[in-house]
Amino acid sequence: ELAPAPLELFVFKGSDDLKHNPALAAHAGAVMKVVGSAVAGLSDVATLVPVLQALGGAHAKYGVKSKMFPVMGQALMWTLDQCLAPVGLWTEDIQSAWMQTWTVVESVMTKSMEDEIGKAALSWTLVEKQMEKVTDLFVTTFFSLCPDAALIFPYSSDVANPEENPRMRRVFSNILRTVGQVVAGLGQGGILEPIMANHGKRHLHYGVEIEHFEIMGTSLMIALEMRLGDQWSSEVAKAWQNAYDRIQSVFTSAMKDEAKSKSNKVVKRHMNDLRLVQESWKLIEKDIDGYGVKFFMHVFDQCPEVLSLFPFKNVKDLSSCPYLQRHGSQVLRIVGEAVAGLSNLSKLVPVLKSLGAKHAQFGTKPEHFPLFGKSLLWTVQQALGDRWTADLHSAWGKTYLSVQYAMEPALKASYKELKVAEEAERVQVLVQESWALVEKDLDGNGVKFFMRIF
Repeated sequence: ELAPAPLELFVFKGSDDLKHNPALAAHAGAVMKVVGSAVAGLSDVATLVPVLQALGGAHAKYGVKSKMFPVMGQALMWTLDQCLAPVGLWTEDIQSAWMQTWTVVESVMTKSMEDEIGKAALSWTLVEKQMEKVTDLFVTTFFSLCPDAALIFPYSSDVANPEENPRMRRVFSNILRTVGQVVAGLGQGGILEPIMANHGKRHLHYGVEIEHFEIMGTSLMIALEMRLGDQWSSEVAKAWQNAYDRIQSVFTSAMKDEAKSKSNKVVKRHMNDLRLVQESWKLIEKDIDGYGVKFFMHVFDQCPEVLSLFPFKNVKDLSSCPYLQRHGSQVLRIVGEAVAGLSNLSKLVPVLKSLGAKHAQFGTKPEHFPLFGKSLLWTVQQALGDRWTADLHSAWGKTYLSVQYAMEPALKASYKELKVAEEAERVQVLVQESWALVEKDLDGNGVKFFMRIF
C-alpha cells in the first residue's frame, strides 16, 4: 500500500494472493519475532545495538535502502494501531514510546548500512555549512575548560565573554578551517608545515602553552561531535583527531625550539597565582572545621533555599550543628585537595569532573557555582584579614573559575543522563507492555505489517 517497490526484493513477489501466501506468513512471523527480540532487548541496550548493526549490514546486502525505513516505521505503527486501538491501548504515550523506539532502531540500522568510506571528507562539507554554530561550541567549550587562556589574547578585554568576541571567534574559525581542510585532504604537507611552524613560534610569545593545544583539541572534538550528531562515527572522529594531531605536532615542535631562548610569562604568572593560593590556604587549614561552618553559613545567608538540599535543613541552631560541622569540614578538605592538586591539573580535572557528576544527584544546580565561589572567597578573606590583597582576590577568583569550569559541564551532563535514563525506562515499560498483546498473534500481525507496506 505505502510502497509497492520493496515487494520486488522478496521471493514471493509474483504471488497472486499475497495475504494468504505461506512464504510471506513465515517471513512476516520471523520479522515480528525480531521486533519482539528488540523490544525485550531494550533492557540491555549494550547487547541490542550490535545485533541491530548486524541486521542493518545484512539488509544492505539484500538491497534494502535507508529510504525504506520510514515506510517500514509507518507500517509498524499502523500494525500496532490495528492490534492495540480496539482494546483501548493505543494511547498517545504508547504511540510516542513506539515512535522513539523505532527512531533508535532506524538510526542504528541505517547507520550500519551506510558506507563509511568518504565520510571523513564529507564531514568537512557538513561543518562548512554550519561554521558559525561549530565555532560557537568550539570557543565556548575551550574557555569553559581553560578560562585563564583568555588572558593570552591581547583583545580579550574587548568583550566581557570570550565567545562573544568577534576577533576571538575569527581565530577559532581559522583553526577549525585549517583542521577541516587537512581532513578533506586539501591541506598539502609541503605548504602546511612551514606556515604552521611560523605560527607556532609566534604563539610562544603570546603566552600559549603546549597544554593549551591539548585542551583545544578536546574542545574541537566535543564541538564537532555535538554538531555532527549521527554523522560523527569512529572513523570520522579518527580522521579529525589525526588531522589535529598533525597540526599540533608542527606547532608544538616549533614552540619548543623557540622556547630554548625565550621565557614564558604566562607560566610565571600562573606559578605566582599558585603560590598565593596555596600559601593562603594554610591559614584555613589551621581551623578547617570552623571555616567550614562559616563557609556554609555564608552560603545559606546569600541563598536560603540552598539549605533545603541538606539533611540538617530543619536544625534551629545551624552554626552548632554537628552534621553541618562535619559536612563543612569535608567540603573544605576537598577544596584543600584541589588547591594542592593545582600543580598537577591532569590528575585534578578528572577528580573535579567526577565530583560535578555526583552533585547532580544531590540537587546541586549550575547556578549554585557562582554562589559557592563567592562564599569561598569570602571565607578565605575572613581567614586572612588585613593580608587579603587584590592579587589574592584575583588568584583565588581564577582558581575557583577553573574548578567551576571543570565541574559544571560534568554536572550538566549528569543531569541530562538522569533525565535520559528516566525517559528510557518509561519508554521501555510502555513498549514492552503493549508488545505483549501483539505477540498473541505474531503471524497474523506480521502479515498485516507487510500487507500495509505492499
